[in-house]
Amino acid sequence: SSDLFLAYFWMQNSYNKLLICLKWLIEEHLKLTDEDIKKQYSMIFFKKHKLTGAFPYLKGVHLFDILNKLYPNKYKEWELVSVPRNFWDKENATKAMEWLVKEKLNANNPEDIKKITVNTLKKYKIKSILMDKCGGSYKNTLSNIYKDSYHEWEYKKTEKSYWTDDNIKKAIIWLIEEKNKFSKEDIKRHFGTSLLKKNGLMCILTSTNKSIYEIINIAYPNTDRSVV
Repeated sequence: SSDLFLAYFWMQNSYNKLLICLKWLIEEHLKLTDEDIKKQYSMIFFKKHKLTGAFPYLKGVHLFDILNKLYPNKYKEWELVSVPRNFWDKENATKAMEWLVKEKLNANNPEDIKKITVNTLKKYKIKSILMDKCGGSYKNTLSNIYKDSYHEWEYKKTEKSYWTDDNIKKAIIWLIEEKNKFSKEDIKRHFGTSLLKKNGLMCILTSTNKSIYEIINIAYPNTDRSVV
């Protein structure tokens, strides 16, 4: 029977035979494009085209290893239709985020990188990075990679212990002078909880139980109470 033939066929030189068959299937029989491969390459693909018989003879070879052997460094694991189980550790999350920033987004400055959202991850098919261990979140991963381009509070979830007076001073001065370039009159009109919330700094109030006046007075000692 054909099943018996296939069983004997895969017994010797199984890896090389699989590569030959897969190459023929992709390039000649199905004529798959790069996008086709990314959408279809999975164990289901191998079962559909009766190539799974080789797997019992392949020790320690993963699905992606086969594709990468056939087309070295052409594809990334996260570009394929299914990411291997437990793939998203800190190292692979870092690789994926660097690939996204440098190769896909060509983001050359901090402001471009800060615009990355969950929708960006979804668009480039790496949303699954959120479901596994990658240092806490994709924002943590970004801030760890590009730490010289960020302030701690812009991308990381800061611990309560982070908000010392020195760090409150840095954050408030950044918010007023660097981010918004406020004049004294601007501070009177705009500085409040809504501004802190908009810029991800409400955690200063919730972590320290300080008032709006107290935190601005830390940044600018002897501030007139009429300012806020």
